[in-house]
Amino acid sequence: MCIETTAFFTRHEEHMVNIYSLVQEMRGCYAALEPFCHDFTKHICGKCPTPCCVNRHGLPDFEDLVTFRAMNLVVPAFNFDA
Repeated sequence: MCIETTAFFTRHEEHMVNIYSLVQEMRGCYAALEPFCHDFTKHICGKCPTPCCVNRHGLPDFEDLVTFRAMNLVVPAFNFDA
């Protein structure tokens, strides 16, 4: 799925200008929210033997993969045994 998503963005890069602009706004929003989420969850996640953040923020679905690609991010490798 990741390879197909990357290929799609590569083939249609000239049409993605607006999307790239929007996802930069999204990145800013995520960056602003991350400290709040961390503060909110640290009391629970610190006691969890298998926290979601072992894989950063859990496992991505298709929409996440598209968003990662639009943000020009490399999809992280996931540990499915965690």
